Amino acid sequence: TDQSSSSSLRRNPFLIAFRASEGFRSGIHNMDVRSPPAPSCPPPSPSTVRQVSVSTAFTNQEHVLLATVGLPARGKSWLSAKIVTYINWLGGNARVFNAGKYRRKLLDPKKSGRASFFNKANSTKRDGIAKMALDEAIQWLQHPEHQVAVFDATNTTPRRRQIIRDTVNNSKRKLNLIFMESICTNQKILESNYLTKVRNSPDFKGMDEKDALEDLKNRIARYQLVYRTVGDDEGSCYIKIQDLADKVTVKGIYGSIALRIVNLLMCCHNGNRPIILLRAAAAEIKEIEHTRKTALKTWTALDDSMDYIGDYMLGGEDDLAAGFGALGPYAESPSDEKSFREITRSTGTTPTIEEEQQTALPPLSIEEICRTRRLSETVRSSSREANVLPRSRRGSSSTASMRVLLRQNLRVPTITHSTSYSKVTKDGREFIKRLKAYTKTQDWAKKDSAAVFTSTLPRAIETATAFLDPNDSETQTQQWSALNVLDTGICHGMQVEGIKKELPEEYEKWQRDKFRYRFPGGESYMDLCHRLSTLVLELERTKRPVVVVSHLSTLQALYSYFRAIPVRKIPSVKIKSHTMVILSPHQYGWKEKRIEI
Repeated sequence: TDQSSSSSLRRNPFLIAFRASEGFRSGIHNMDVRSPPAPSCPPPSPSTVRQVSVSTAFTNQEHVLLATVGLPARGKSWLSAKIVTYINWLGGNARVFNAGKYRRKLLDPKKSGRASFFNKANSTKRDGIAKMALDEAIQWLQHPEHQVAVFDATNTTPRRRQIIRDTVNNSKRKLNLIFMESICTNQKILESNYLTKVRNSPDFKGMDEKDALEDLKNRIARYQLVYRTVGDDEGSCYIKIQDLADKVTVKGIYGSIALRIVNLLMCCHNGNRPIILLRAAAAEIKEIEHTRKTALKTWTALDDSMDYIGDYMLGGEDDLAAGFGALGPYAESPSDEKSFREITRSTGTTPTIEEEQQTALPPLSIEEICRTRRLSETVRSSSREANVLPRSRRGSSSTASMRVLLRQNLRVPTITHSTSYSKVTKDGREFIKRLKAYTKTQDWAKKDSAAVFTSTLPRAIETATAFLDPNDSETQTQQWSALNVLDTGICHGMQVEGIKKELPEEYEKWQRDKFRYRFPGGESYMDLCHRLSTLVLELERTKRPVVVVSHLSTLQALYSYFRAIPVRKIPSVKIKSHTMVILSPHQYGWKEKRIEI
């Protein structure tokens, strides 16, 4: 074992006894395996804490230790993966510490994974390994930017839960300990869980499926002899989930993160239904350009002393800018870069920065600008509603431009309404016809009425008509403003190169953190994910097929949630026009299929 594991052994009285046993010597020192992963960083010193930029994903800086409780094959790891993916997607930092993984690293799973290992004689060994995972989880939470650690283990006895409480009480940083107990009485769900476990767990690799199921049921029977549900007399905060969201009981749950976790758990189910993501059909450029010219008139009326001429860019459709979710208890944890390469390889080439604003419009000519300036006196009263960014012929810096905006007290409202009345192009209408014909051939569309969600923009609503049956009164679109495009404020519609030239300071900030950076007057991708969080819960809750018709930025965010993509990669996710992204539940996540229409 490495130095980190040796340190854990010295701190852990259970492992001291374990190490002295013959089982430890034969089980550890004769194995050519690496020790459990060390924490990503040591406990920070006070000076280090002051230098760290604390995440602003949540209102208060909370640190939650979520300890699972329940018999094997009750969905604890599946729920843990859901929670970690959700918190990471919102801009937090969450991680799973699975006791089974630690056991398989330390002991041969062909021996430690059998029912005979889970008897009373080996309880000290099991406690020691679980304590190692717990210590690593608590040490990881000492970092100020780490919010949620999930200690994924059975923790079925009051004695084991008391060890957890005592360990948390000795933590240097105050932690919010919550026990999450998963209870399952539905025999159909249990049988499905058993099959998932024996087919995917390394404990049963190479075993006949029938023998593996028998061994798993024997293991569960041993746990049932000592299993005690979490009670109020233990004085702990807890969440109890029975048959997934069929019944949820909570006690002592406070704080932004904890409440978000409860909301998510109340929406989870294991139903097999597709979720289809689709970009809206393209809009008429002429309609958008007319709106842009109108806005330009307002801007030029702002102040005659602002001697600006040059290019003005008002947004057309989509966006400028934008930890890994849990992969399940049996998956190895690949690096972010490797996993993202696999995703982009299957979906197409990773877009360059220049490709992220394909819908930006060409600049107005100098003659057009001069002509509109002559109309300035007639629109001066509405000048504060302008939302376009000028380019100075005097080469003003980004700071100077921002000073002008602030000096004029310019209010920068959301401007996605600028394309609200844009008509769908001829090519877009042809796409909708093909989409309607394709949808009629799909089993998921025939079997049940789909829940169709769109943005409030007419082109998205018109695209969604391809999924509606005029003879079915139950099928209708739900229009959500949360699905509208990312608002990039005063930079809406500008080419990336234009921002780099005109607002170099803002461009550098955006380059450093595309997920959290917020352009003046606009929102960040993290803002967008929080805006979409209510919709995500609705998608999780819905049991029938789901169709989401929206725009590039919002679909990038939604796709990244379901596929557990690191948030810093969201702006580079490739979602092509005229392509359906079909997501289906698969083990501890979602698999995808892409269909070009």
